[in-house]
Parts: sequence; structure tokens; C-alpha cells
Amino acid sequence: MPNHRERVVPSRPRARRATSWRISVKLGRKASQKQLLAALRGFRPLQRMTLPSAPDEPIQIRYEDDRPQPRLDVDRASGMGITVGRIRPCPVLDWKFDALGHNTIRGAAGAAILNAELLAHAAGSSLTAAATRDFVFVRHGETDWNREKRVQGSVTTFPRCGPAT
Repeated sequence: MPNHRERVVPSRPRARRATSWRISVKLGRKASQKQLLAALRGFRPLQRMTLPSAPDEPIQIRYEDDRPQPRLDVDRASGMGITVGRIRPCPVLDWKFDALGHNTIRGAAGAAILNAELLAHAAGSSLTAAATRDFVFVRHGETDWNREKRVQGSVTTFPRCGPAT
């Protein structure tokens, strides 16, 4: 399904720690609901890498009419999973559904940890060896430092990669 258009609209005000979206997609070719569900369930791009913070099931599908819900679904897969529900035909595009994820764990903080794990994996080292590497975290944003092309951040040695268990 690489050729698609999507329309993403926040479905409600942000709940504490959760971000939810109402998504409408136009697929490159028509797909049945069964095919769409199989594609969502089969989305596991990091499965072969066995990264500590990557969830085994990045997208979980819920079939209840009232899901996903921030209170019940935000911490799924230690906050690194996305919950999808209310999948239905879209009268304008092909399909629409709601999705929910953790705002910081699946968002900026979790993505930074996962990116560090991916870098360590791409470097050909095991994550055990990578646990002793230095990572530079740079804060982005429009500041005087950025305009002067100076890096603002710190170098820290982390004792391990991945979220605390």
C-alpha cells in the first residue's frame, strides 16, 4: 500500500500523556477490511533487529466500539505501541480509523531511544557493546545558538539502551 493519501485530524483535545488521531486514508488500490487489518497487523519493520525498546506488536487493533481510549490504551507495550480502532469505510477516501499513542514515550523520548538503538544496530555492534557508547542529544529549535550554527546539547554515557523495566 505505498501509494496512498491520508488525512490526519486530532480527534479530541489531548488527554494526559496520550495523543489521538482520526485518520482517513486513500489507498493506491482498493483493499477489503480484511486486507487492511492484515497490513496493519503485519507492520513490524524492526522485528528482526530485536531492539530493547521496539514493541513486538507496534500496532494493536481493537474491535470494540469505544476503543482506543487514553485511559486504557496509552501505556500499551510500555508506551511504545499504537492502538488502532473504530475501523470503518470512509465515504470520501477508502478507510478511516482512530489511533492513539503515548505522547512522550512513543513520541520524542521513545523515538530518541529507539533511534539510538537503531544507530548502534546499524554500526554493527551488539546493544550490549553499544551500552558503553556516547550519544550526543541535540535540542532543536530556533535559538541564537542555532542561528550561529553552534550545537546546544550534551554528551552523556548511558549505562544501557532502552526503557527501564
